[in-house]
Amino acid sequence: VAGLALCTIGNLATADMSRDLAPEVEKHLTSSQPYLRKKACLAFSRCILKCADMMEDYVDKFTTLLKDRSHGVLITVVQLMTQVLLLDAEKNGVGGASVCRSAFLKLVPSLVKLLRNLLSV
Repeated sequence: VAGLALCTIGNLATADMSRDLAPEVEKHLTSSQPYLRKKACLAFSRCILKCADMMEDYVDKFTTLLKDRSHGVLITVVQLMTQVLLLDAEKNGVGGASVCRSAFLKLVPSLVKLLRNLLSV
């Protein structure tokens, strides 16, 4: 039921609903079930498209998900980070500094390590 609710939030929520329901989606980012963590990342991705103001508030939550063991969660987190960076580039310009960009820049070595692990499997 929670997975269906997260899909509904991602697909049907307006900008105001996204802002109001973001704390509920955030609770599922730390769920014990990888399926719910993946759905929460997808819902956040769509909510951020509708309300780009809230992306800086949740950057720390996104970065902690890169330590996840589930491949589905990792794929959606990388997609979410890409979405945040694209929106950030539109908002602040390509060369402008921002909280999101600096937080994700610190993660480049761990992302490279993840990719190397995927290639060696």
